[in-house]
Amino acid sequence: MKILNQYEFKDDLENFLLSFNDEKYEINNINESSTRPYKSEWSNLEKIKILLKPGDILEFEKRMLGIKVYSHFVIFLGIIKNDYIITHLAKEENIDDDKKLFNNKVLFYNKRIYSVQLSRIEDAAFRHGKVRINNKQDKYLIPFNIKKIRKTSFNSLGFYPYNSLFDNCEHFVNRMRYGVHYSSQADKAYYKGFPLMSYITIFKYIQWKRKRSNIY
Repeated sequence: MKILNQYEFKDDLENFLLSFNDEKYEINNINESSTRPYKSEWSNLEKIKILLKPGDILEFEKRMLGIKVYSHFVIFLGIIKNDYIITHLAKEENIDDDKKLFNNKVLFYNKRIYSVQLSRIEDAAFRHGKVRINNKQDKYLIPFNIKKIRKTSFNSLGFYPYNSLFDNCEHFVNRMRYGVHYSSQADKAYYKGFPLMSYITIFKYIQWKRKRSNIY
């Protein structure tokens, strides 16, 4: 995963918000909440980019031996200098000194450490596989406007106590878009694995709480 380093926001939220080129989008898509209960067909990234609007949730499919294992979720924030920018919760991967997140928080380099990141959509995990726009929760929830999503995403950058059941990439994008802590794939994993999952859940919950208490 390549974390953006060419844009010099320098912890300046206002500069970050002004960096987006929104000319191709209708003004109400930027300043107002716009419900879009849209789920596209699975396709390649280049075709999906044509359909994207700021604030859309993207679902990348992860397969092993031809079987879907799980999905990685990101949010499309908009275009900066012709690059399609996303925010997501992902692993830190061999970050060089000049590839820093846009804040002053301590960076961790362990491969198991996760953080909220900004990156080009072309650098997203599983980018060579299938992807779709998935705003399915718009049927039940009202999304924030894109300016609020961008602001919250910027302020969330940095280390994050990831947990596959309680705080994964889908939880993150739903909080950014709707302010709701929810993951359908975590729920499915729990119920399919019950009762064994009950014991694993307790163990993972304790681990997650300890991580959060150390940060917050």
